[in-house]
Amino acid sequence: MDYFGQKSKDVRILRISLFVVAGFFAIVFCIREFINYKERKALTTETWAISPENGFVLKMNKVPMTIDERASEYKAHVRDFLNHWYQFDQYTFIENTKYASNLIDKKTREVEINKYREDNTLGRLQESDIILTIIVKDIKIDITNRPYSGTFVLEQTLRTKLNLNKRIIEGTFNIEDTEGRTYNNPHAALITNYQITRKENLTN
Repeated sequence: MDYFGQKSKDVRILRISLFVVAGFFAIVFCIREFINYKERKALTTETWAISPENGFVLKMNKVPMTIDERASEYKAHVRDFLNHWYQFDQYTFIENTKYASNLIDKKTREVEINKYREDNTLGRLQESDIILTIIVKDIKIDITNRPYSGTFVLEQTLRTKLNLNKRIIEGTFNIEDTEGRTYNNPHAALITNYQITRKENLTN
């Protein structure tokens, strides 16, 4: 009886030991995964910069952004879109409109790019060696109510070897936040409900 009792006791001790070891490794695994999660989150949410003095990579301290500061970013986002969507030549048309497509919602992108297709814009640029440039006259953002809305006014100039024509384009839009900043969308915003309210014919 003592032999079987001792054997049973040894089995219990072995089981307890295995349970403790398994629990220890489980805790270590959880801690390691948590640390990895924090590191991954830091890489996607924290801002880093290279010091011009010594080349070291430094973490930037985040300061909460006010709504007025965010409104300034919205304006920069809209300006970025306008500068790419309405300003190009035959060599930059595809690249510029492709970049601008990342700044607007899918519905708007399809509607506006179809207008360029219907007008054979690229073909006309190549045929007449046209250069289109713009001056953004005004961008207003209303941040008093959601969804945030805005208006813009720009002057577009069409240049060829023989002519120089200008027109005014005006429009309205809503703007909303995206999940994060990317290379193709540095302001983490998206233009929606984009509408042209005035588009003059090109005149001398």
